[in-house]
Amino acid sequence: MEAVNIAFAPATGTEEEWNEAYARLADYFRSYRLHNRIRRTQLILETLRRAAETHALEPEKSPTAHAIEQARGMLRTWLGSIYEG
Repeated sequence: MEAVNIAFAPATGTEEEWNEAYARLADYFRSYRLHNRIRRTQLILETLRRAAETHALEPEKSPTAHAIEQARGMLRTWLGSIYEG
């Protein structure tokens, strides 16, 4: 199994906002029946890392909004690779 090692230190937003984004992403990925907690945590942390980058550029939107947008984009990319492959 690969190591879980994703640095997450957002420059914008509050700890409370990022915790809310984490909780929403956990629910989002669980809704797709991703039950493996380790894999789900990896996806959440990677999604939050990407959301932190976009939040720094557009801080008027909440971290949760950025996180869900990133998750949806990742899902579209993944599904696209399946259907195009």
